Amino acid sequence: SGLLTRTADVVCLEACVLLELTVQDLDSLLITCPRLVFNVWRNGSDQLRRAAEQGSQQAVTALATIGGLHPLLAAGWFHEVASDDVLAVLEEIRPSDLPRRDYAPGDHVTRQGVPGDSALLVTSGLYSCIVDGAEVREIAPWGSFGEVSLCAKFPNLVIECLPEGTSMERLIEAIRNCRQRQADVICIEPGEILEVPCGLIARAFDRSHRVFRNIFTRQVRERFLESIAFACNDA
Repeated sequence: SGLLTRTADVVCLEACVLLELTVQDLDSLLITCPRLVFNVWRNGSDQLRRAAEQGSQQAVTALATIGGLHPLLAAGWFHEVASDDVLAVLEEIRPSDLPRRDYAPGDHVTRQGVPGDSALLVTSGLYSCIVDGAEVREIAPWGSFGEVSLCAKFPNLVIECLPEGTSMERLIEAIRNCRQRQADVICIEPGEILEVPCGLIARAFDRSHRVFRNIFTRQVRERFLESIAFACNDA
């Protein structure tokens, strides 16, 4: 409950206009304005740390709660998944099971064309996603990438998520192409990334196909359909 409590009184000294950003706004901004999300994350984290150093128990509690949040929950993959299934998955896949790595500006996280079998979750920092030499987006904290090659490791589940009548020949070709990383991802601002290996997330898919469907529908489906339609490598 401490996280839902304002940590200070803010009193207007001069006439001004304030804009309020809700959680829903930030969810949309994660995609459209990742640099803004990164700035909000960095400034908020810095303010919490300073408040904790100055003795704010609310800030200490907030930092502990944020640090204890399971990264798979933060990824948003459990939308409309039964609570019992979510709890079972979180018990089976612990945060300590997910490999962590720190990155410095200029470091490559993934390289386009290299086989991949995991998704990656950004816990801090800012990253550039580059396809065929051109930047297509940036990825901020709470963002993820690598889902295309991850989903391609589960062809039977992919088939369940695509429209009836999809060409199997083209689908097989698309799955083969999508098993490769679709972009270079390069660190812009120092941070940390968690890796979700295929073997681990398969436990969640076994527990509830809805988890796979959420990942596929949210981030992967259009790329597969594009690859099927054009029989090309840039799904």
